[in-house]
Parts: sequence; C-alpha cells; structure tokens
Amino acid sequence: PVRDPPRRHRGHDARAGGGRGRGARHGDVRGAPRGLRPPAHRRGVGLSEVASNVAGVHVERQLRRPVLPAMHGCYSLGTVVGAGLGVAGAAVGFPVPWHLALVLLLVLALFAYAIPGLRPGIGASRADDAGAARERRLYLDPRLLLIGGVVFGMTLAEGAATDWLPLLMVDGHDMPAGLGSLVYTGFAATMAAGRFAGGPVVTRFGRAKVLGAGALLTAVGIALVSFVDNPATAGCAVLLWGLGTSLGFPLALSAAGASGPDTAARVALTSRIGYVALLAGPRASASSATTRACERRCSRSWP
Repeated sequence: PVRDPPRRHRGHDARAGGGRGRGARHGDVRGAPRGLRPPAHRRGVGLSEVASNVAGVHVERQLRRPVLPAMHGCYSLGTVVGAGLGVAGAAVGFPVPWHLALVLLLVLALFAYAIPGLRPGIGASRADDAGAARERRLYLDPRLLLIGGVVFGMTLAEGAATDWLPLLMVDGHDMPAGLGSLVYTGFAATMAAGRFAGGPVVTRFGRAKVLGAGALLTAVGIALVSFVDNPATAGCAVLLWGLGTSLGFPLALSAAGASGPDTAARVALTSRIGYVALLAGPRASASSATTRACERRCSRSWP
C-alpha cells in the first residue's frame, strides 16, 4: 500500500537523526562549499581510512596483539557522537554548513596532533613495474579474495544499517521518528562496545571463531528486523546486528595483513573493498529495488 504523505515525512525526519544523513535535514546543504559536500567527504574519508588501516595493521604486527578492533571502535564512537550532535542540531535548527565547518575544524585539530606521531614510510612501496605486477597478482590470490568477500558482506551489513535503519524503524515498524533515530544510535553504540571489548575476545578465541560468531549474530539480527513485525523485537534485534558486524571489518583487515607478503598492499586492497561496500553498496542495492514501494522509498531518501 502507498504510504500517506505524513508517514513519508516522518521517514525523512528519521533519516536526519541517524546514519550518514544525520543532521542533513536541519538546514540547506546546497549552500555549503563544494569541499564539504558528501562526494568529496566520502572520498576523503575513504583515503584517510585506508591509510589508517595500513598503519593500524603495522602497529598490530609490531605489538603482536589485536589493535584494529579498538581503533575501529573509535570510529564507531565518533558515529555515536555524530548522531547525537545531528539530532541536537536538528532540534534547534542549527545550519548544516556551520555544523560541518565545526566538525572540519575538530578533525583538522586531531590530525595536527596525531600525524606527527606516525612513523614515516609505513606502507610505502616503490612505484615500479615489479610492484605493479605484484599488486595485480593480489587480485588472483584466493585467500585474499575470500577475505575480501567477508569484508564486503560485513561492511555491506554495516552500511545498510547506517543508511536505512532509521527509515526502516519508522516506515516498517511504525516507530516515531525520534525513536527510529534512537534505535540507530543504539546500533552504533553496540558496534563501539563490541569493538572496544573485542581485543581480549579475539586473543582468547581466535579470529576465525569470532568472525563466524559475528556473521551468525548479524544474520539473526537482520532476519528478525526484516521479518518479525514487532517494534520491541526489532529494537533488540538491532543490537544483535550491531554486535555481529562490529568486529567483521577490523578482523578481516588483520587477516588480510597476515595472509602473505606485501602487507600494506593487501590491507589497502581489502580496505577498498570494504569502503566500496560501506559507502556505495546500500545505495546500489536500493537502486535495484524491484517493487514500487521500495523504489518510492529510495527516491525519497536520496537527494
């Protein structure tokens, strides 16, 4: 059945408080400088996070203990804080350009503090024909391709929640817009908690068992949210979804770094696969929706 206009508006409002669109409805982004617009932002995030993952795997191998889960936990913690700031900004009508400008200043300050502490040359390689040939051979490495498949699936699940969870709670489970945003915040908080607590768990049980358990929790959470028409059940299932996906990406990156020589190239390739799934996957899957209801929802949710 076709949703009535007030319901569609509620879904749009929910999108403002969660996911990569959080805060995007409390002002007009068309007046923002080009460098602050989403495509440039996503390119910058992708490039910086590939480099961060390469450095993280290097530190992890030097310390011989899991580091990437906690590092990705900081990313999830930032998502929780960002979601809260987006909701607060939407409530008071704070303009989006100013919101993004303040975030940019904060990020620049953190970069200025952190970058001098990085050891120079991490991940560097010679740009010669032999190096290019080795990088091409990585695409034929069955172990790395398998790890890339794990990364693609887990980050696609994370990206789908980031982009669509508030809308799903409002349009699919009849939650108020504010509660839909709160459910997404719970998802992000669960991911952060899982990542910060993941190091000792991985040390005790190993990467393979933790990845398998995470995939199972993710599948159960997504199935309950999708097929059980009960808001309370859906809200609890979202926590399983977040906990299940929390360690997928960082553990797969660690596995990629340990899968053979050329650690930096392997981690960089796996990171690229992950960010394609995280940033482009949910939108591509939405664009391929076959029902009129899904097509209508997707067209409403992307400017």
